[in-house]
Amino acid sequence: MNNIVSMLQIILVVGLLGQSSMHAPYQDKESQQRKLYRKSGCQKLRLDKIKKAQMIENMKAAVAAVVYYEQRQAESK
Repeated sequence: MNNIVSMLQIILVVGLLGQSSMHAPYQDKESQQRKLYRKSGCQKLRLDKIKKAQMIENMKAAVAAVVYYEQRQAESK
C-alpha cells in the first residue's frame, strides 16, 4: 500500500512538473507549438493534437518515473 501511495505521489509530481514546464516564461507559445507539432507528426497544427501530444509526453515521463522508482526499490532489497 505504501508503494502505491509513493508511486502516485511520483506521478503527481511529474505531472505538475510537466505542466509547469509547459508554461515556462522563456518559451513562447508559438515555439512550444512548433516543437509539439514536430513531435506529433501532424499534418496540420491543431489544438487537440497538441494537447494530446502534451498528455502523451507527461504520461511517458510518469511511466519513466515509476520504472525508475521500482528499479531503485529492487536494488535496495
